[in-house]
Amino acid sequence: MVDEAEARRRKNSLRFTWYEKVLADPEARKRPNSLVFASHIKSTFNIDKNYAEFSFNEVVRKYGMARSTAILSRNFLLRRGWIIVFERPKGPAGRHLALRYSLAFGPDDLLLEEHSPSSVGDT
Repeated sequence: MVDEAEARRRKNSLRFTWYEKVLADPEARKRPNSLVFASHIKSTFNIDKNYAEFSFNEVVRKYGMARSTAILSRNFLLRRGWIIVFERPKGPAGRHLALRYSLAFGPDDLLLEEHSPSSVGDT
């Protein structure tokens, strides 16, 4: 039986392995802003919930990236299979809300099934 601390270490290890695989992706290396976006996902990834939650405005402020560049970077990671949008915000139209991103398999089918999103502990 795996204790809770060991389970957290494994999840953290998978998060960093995912990021290393993104960095090794030759197509991603051609797009430095996508690597910045991936780094932000790695940094904000909640290992208890198995997703990262943030808004484009957070990326824009933190990295000085244009909003359109942040969107293009996110879209690239989606197309390459590195992330999925786990949950879209619910609320009034036009309201800026954070998206939830889950780690995905990438173009080489990296096995990250332990990172399937969880709604446990959501508030």
